[in-house]
Amino acid sequence: MTYGCFNRKPFIDQVLVQDGWTVATMPGAEGQATTRRPRMITIPFRMARDCQYQKDDKYNDPGCVGCKHNLKEAPASE
Repeated sequence: MTYGCFNRKPFIDQVLVQDGWTVATMPGAEGQATTRRPRMITIPFRMARDCQYQKDDKYNDPGCVGCKHNLKEAPASE
């Protein structure tokens, strides 16, 4: 079994998110009607791009062996 992050595609560089609402007045049969529409903006992707696996021994976990995002070797202990 492997994890959902196993050899996943690279993350995107920007994300489209909602930043409040815009209010529009529309003429209607009974006077003025207002409506809201989401205001969308693009922001940079800020999550970590490297492996964030938190189990005690991620370097020998069978679900991680062979994943391109896993470090090739464990960091040196002090």
